Amino acid sequence: MQPLSPKELLKHATHFAAEEQILVQGKRIAGQIRSILSQYASESESERSTTLKALGDAVILTLERYQVGADLQVVAWTTRSIFELEFMLAFVTASPENLRSFANDIVLDEIQVREAGIALDFDRRDPEVARRQDEALERLRKRKAELGLTRNRPMSTSEIARCLGREAEYNAHNKLYSKIVHPTAYFLMGGRLESTDWGAYGLHVMYQGVQKAARFLKTLSTSLNGGPTSTPESESGDPDSRS
Repeated sequence: MQPLSPKELLKHATHFAAEEQILVQGKRIAGQIRSILSQYASESESERSTTLKALGDAVILTLERYQVGADLQVVAWTTRSIFELEFMLAFVTASPENLRSFANDIVLDEIQVREAGIALDFDRRDPEVARRQDEALERLRKRKAELGLTRNRPMSTSEIARCLGREAEYNAHNKLYSKIVHPTAYFLMGGRLESTDWGAYGLHVMYQGVQKAARFLKTLSTSLNGGPTSTPESESGDPDSRS
């Protein structure tokens, strides 16, 4: 293996320093989300508070997945998760009807998961386990009927984006993340037709994730406190300024 030249070493050091700076902002945002949630920990476990806590905890855990020098696919997957969680929070805090719709999706989601498990013959050899699985599925289907749900699947993130009037934003970001997260021809064979700076892609994608987390924090604070909190969104800077 050839040693890196001084120029290459400088490039890597600069890139890692830029990633570290973005991660510092991400950790700060995670801490602020955790602080807001802890202020309302004693609040009665209403559907709203339970949902907001679940979404907030998910963003915190997802931010912690970012690492300096992480694989681009991992970075893109992490960013897409934060991106979707931010849309979900915007949706459930927009109206009580949206919150109820999201809560109903829990039933629809579990029905789909359990149907898939049965179709794939998960733990079906034991008759007693199979019986309990079937009974659980029937209870969920009965609950769906009691709720008057006519749809058979939960809302997709693209549908949520459409409801929020943010479909163009969703499509633009999701197209990039999907090309990287999934084993597409471009990601597997890309850079052969036209040179691609994968490191720069990763830096931008990570930066976008932290930006979305900052937006999540602002929405959460507004929803729980009635007003925005200060966020480090503007402090993280643009990756272009560090290259």
